[in-house]
Amino acid sequence: MESLKSDWERVSPTKLGGGGQSDVYLVRTPKRTKKRIESLAAINRHVPITTGTAESIAQANLEYVEAIGEYTRAT
Repeated sequence: MESLKSDWERVSPTKLGGGGQSDVYLVRTPKRTKKRIESLAAINRHVPITTGTAESIAQANLEYVEAIGEYTRAT
């Protein structure tokens, strides 16, 4: 899988290390960055459901909780 340096999301501005030709930073893969964007979109569109079947309420809440978990997981 080829990607550009600009496709990677820098997690922190703090350098992990470096050498004569480069500096090393903690980054997220393009795939992980995309998943975080999708999770944030799911969180933002969530509307608490107070009516409906128990199953529909549970499903909506489960999607919301899973999106929060995916978004907040480490790197």
